[in-house]
Amino acid sequence: MKKVNSIMKQEDKELLLKDLCSRLPYGIKVKISSTESPLTVLSINTNGITWVIKDTGYPFEIDWENCKPFLFPLSSITEEQHKEFYDKYCWSDGGDNFEMDSCSHYYALEKFDWLLKNHFDYRGLIEKGLAIDATNLNIY
Repeated sequence: MKKVNSIMKQEDKELLLKDLCSRLPYGIKVKISSTESPLTVLSINTNGITWVIKDTGYPFEIDWENCKPFLFPLSSITEEQHKEFYDKYCWSDGGDNFEMDSCSHYYALEKFDWLLKNHFDYRGLIEKGLAIDATNLNIY
């Protein structure tokens, strides 16, 4: 996995912010360096302040630039998830491999919502070092 420089590039900041905001309805969990346990993001304010909560306790503030979301690589999709996705959004079974464009362009927004709801990293944040691979962590 590629390490992130201590100073994030502006394009990476924008990408991370877009991703975090789009995942808010789905209970996205993040990691910050000062805590071991995953935190659930509650909101992101326009001033950069992000409200998070541990499994127990009160909400507290962090800066969204200091967190990494826990996401699943697309390669970790299970057979059951693969079948669910293709049964809902494709006219064929989609073959053996999961490919975003291997079925029709209908339901495009619903496809992205499904990927967000299931915490899949379709933006490549894990590879960029902006997210943590959640495979086998059992946090969702």
